[in-house]
Amino acid sequence: MKLLIFIIPFLLFFEKIFAERIKVDQNFYISYRFVNEGKIQINVTSKSQGFIGLGFGESMLNASMIVSYFKDGVPVIEDRSSVAHEMPSLDAVQEIQSKKGVRNETWTTFSFVRNIAKNGKNLLEIGK
Repeated sequence: MKLLIFIIPFLLFFEKIFAERIKVDQNFYISYRFVNEGKIQINVTSKSQGFIGLGFGESMLNASMIVSYFKDGVPVIEDRSSVAHEMPSLDAVQEIQSKKGVRNETWTTFSFVRNIAKNGKNLLEIGK
């Protein structure tokens, strides 16, 4: 169901260019596409007004994570790592590019580009 296209116009643009769309549940969607060799663009939409976290790994233990939120109306997207079930630490090197974020009263969408592999882990397994 493509209901989000009408809620956030930002999604209409991405819906046409993203290779894969994953509906995690009725409140959380992930889309991604390969932008060039070694890079992936990820679009995350959540029925949320707070923080949105996206982790790559089997658990929070030693996972690469993206934490996104708005601060004073400006989107913030951070590259982080977790070593336990706690707030992930900000990575010394921020590898995220092309950061974008929009929100309305109900939905929040963040988009960014990052390397497919990080610390020897391949992100191509998202959605499997």
